[in-house]
Amino acid sequence: MNGTLGNAATGFIVGTGMSLVTGNDLKTSLRLGANTAASAGTKCSIEESHWKELAEAIDKTNPNFRLTIDPLNELRETDYRVCMLDYIGFSPSDIAFFFNMSESFASKIRKRLHYKIFGDEGKPADFDRRIRSI
Repeated sequence: MNGTLGNAATGFIVGTGMSLVTGNDLKTSLRLGANTAASAGTKCSIEESHWKELAEAIDKTNPNFRLTIDPLNELRETDYRVCMLDYIGFSPSDIAFFFNMSESFASKIRKRLHYKIFGDEGKPADFDRRIRSI
C-alpha cells in the first residue's frame, strides 16, 4: 500500500477535505452519520460527498487502485464502493450496515467481486485479503 492510507488495523489516515483524521475517527464519523439517518427513519448511507472524498484519498495514496481492480472501468459504482470500504479495512458487517444489506448478502457480493476482479474463485475472506494487498 502506498502513501498514508492504510487499513483500520494499523490506523489508516484519510483526507477529509478540511483535515486528516485517523481511521477510527472516520469509521466513527461514518457510523454516526448512518445512525443519524436510521434514527430519522431514512436509509442508512454514506453521503455522496464522503464517497468522493474517500475515492480521492485512495487515489492520492494509491493512484493505481482503481486501475488495478477495474482496468476497463466496468465495475458498478456500488461494487467499487464495496472495494473501497474493504480496502481501507471496514469489516464485512460494517459494509453490510452501510449498504443496508445482510452480512450474507455482503459476503455474496465480495465472493462475486473476487471472481470479477481477480479472475478466480475465492471466498469472501480471500477477497478481503487480496483487495487490501493492492
